[in-house]
Amino acid sequence: MRPTFEGVVATPEEVVFEGALEELILRVPSGDIAFLANHGRFVGEIEACSAILVMADGTQERLVIDGGVLRVGGNRAFVLAQSAEFVGDIDAASLEARRRSIAELAGLVDERYLGPRRVGVALRESHVGV
Repeated sequence: MRPTFEGVVATPEEVVFEGALEELILRVPSGDIAFLANHGRFVGEIEACSAILVMADGTQERLVIDGGVLRVGGNRAFVLAQSAEFVGDIDAASLEARRRSIAELAGLVDERYLGPRRVGVALRESHVGV
């Protein structure tokens, strides 16, 4: 058994995981990175990824993280994610709810930012002076 460190994964709403880890693997802007016990200090951005948590007993869990920040130091890794969910906890209903939410946001962005642009393009194409 390898040495362990304390790992915490939290979102603004909840603590998703807290416990002993042998290894934490996730994606930062420069690529995938792994952390072991007694790793040096590190602070950085996390990209959307499927993180791997190697538990103290050697088993692995996958956690879908939608970006965030990470701080490592003092034999502890703290992840503050925009959202995080264990792969086994994701179901079709939650995926559909997310899809609808994203579609609604896309519609708002589309109308707010692209709507006026479409009007301008339509006026130009109709050769109507304003």
